[in-house]
Amino acid sequence: MGMIRFRDIALSYFPQQPSTTATKHLKRWIHRCPLLYTELRQTGFQPRQRYLTPHMVERIYHHLGEP
Repeated sequence: MGMIRFRDIALSYFPQQPSTTATKHLKRWIHRCPLLYTELRQTGFQPRQRYLTPHMVERIYHHLGEP
């Protein structure tokens, strides 16, 4: 599996929202979960990152549940 767009992950959690709103909501969820944010940073995640590795997506699903 290759890189996954952050926007696509956000839209899977917030399918009824425009992509910009969904992205903002997911970023807010990530920042409100300090352990998730720390784990993402350890994998190389940057705050304005547009693409995620499968491992980063796995960490998001682990902490937030699958959409």
